[in-house]
Amino acid sequence: MIQTTTIPQHHRLIKAVIGTLRLHCQLCPTDSVLVATSGGADSVALLRVFCTINQRRRWDLKLTVGHVQHHLRPHAAEQDAQFVENLAQNLGLPFLRRDLDLTATKGNLEANARHHRYQALGNMAHTCGARHVATAHQADDQLETLLMRLLRGTSIKG
Repeated sequence: MIQTTTIPQHHRLIKAVIGTLRLHCQLCPTDSVLVATSGGADSVALLRVFCTINQRRRWDLKLTVGHVQHHLRPHAAEQDAQFVENLAQNLGLPFLRRDLDLTATKGNLEANARHHRYQALGNMAHTCGARHVATAHQADDQLETLLMRLLRGTSIKG
């Protein structure tokens, strides 16, 4: 059984995320959001944050859980996919899954997986009518950190 407890609605993390979503993402309280969820701690926490935000008065986000299955870790990755699907079901949220076949790709496997993952998430967002795609980001992923800083228009130091 998956626990479906959430963060308290008035927790400072929730307030900080709401402020960031409004200021930097122009997220409206009734927008549709595809929440990319891999099954790892960071993406599950992100999903739970969005669920908690939705419990606040004036928030009625249309959340959809999106999972991309890369098939790079056959057994473990399928367990992650099942976990995410069960979590979405327990939270009462729609679930979308895309399976990728990266065997024919050439070059850096991680870069190719990232590119195809973002493409799949974009397609899922289109499918469910989501205006936004939310992805969890680990601060130690240097390439994604650099990309995020460039997209924000900040320096490499951020």
